[in-house]
Amino acid sequence: MKEYIYQPPDDVQEWECICGNTTCRAGFTSCDGSGNEMRPTLDSEWQELYLCLNCGRTIDQNTLEVVGRNPNPILL
Repeated sequence: MKEYIYQPPDDVQEWECICGNTTCRAGFTSCDGSGNEMRPTLDSEWQELYLCLNCGRTIDQNTLEVVGRNPNPILL
């Protein structure tokens, strides 16, 4: 069964992860396909993924689907 995070329809900048983390709590950061933090740049291979900084879930920003999980991500 696929998991999705919640985004209020009236606030596209607010996310709530399944673990209860929100944009205003621990937050989210851009990450690579392995769930390690990365800085998206024009020449990077960023796939529009975000990491929940509370539980390590990897989220596709376009669909809000949880596509992976890294409980011990490498942070910059």
